[in-house]
Amino acid sequence: MELFSGNIAHMIFKVNVNLDMGNMSLSTRMLDVLYALDGTSDIASVSSFLKIRMHDLRHILHKLYQHKLIVRIEKTVPMLNNDFISSSKIPIDDKKRAFQKAMLARSVTKT
Repeated sequence: MELFSGNIAHMIFKVNVNLDMGNMSLSTRMLDVLYALDGTSDIASVSSFLKIRMHDLRHILHKLYQHKLIVRIEKTVPMLNNDFISSSKIPIDDKKRAFQKAMLARSVTKT
């Protein structure tokens, strides 16, 4: 239960379609949770949507995970590209001047 220890509110799961699942009986609550896990909503949102306490949801998720019915989704974090890194090397005064120039150009074209 290491995965489910600590704060799970921001974890995201999705249903794992597995042809070798076999016969397994699921409670109504487990089915509700499976339907709510869309791969984009975090556990806090699922808890709120289904009106299930986090403590109860943690146990349901653990059972579903043990039976390999769900998998955890890792959020991808956007990486900084080379343009951003290069622009951050420009001295701040040059950036201020460029910003002021752009704002003046915008105000002139609006009138």
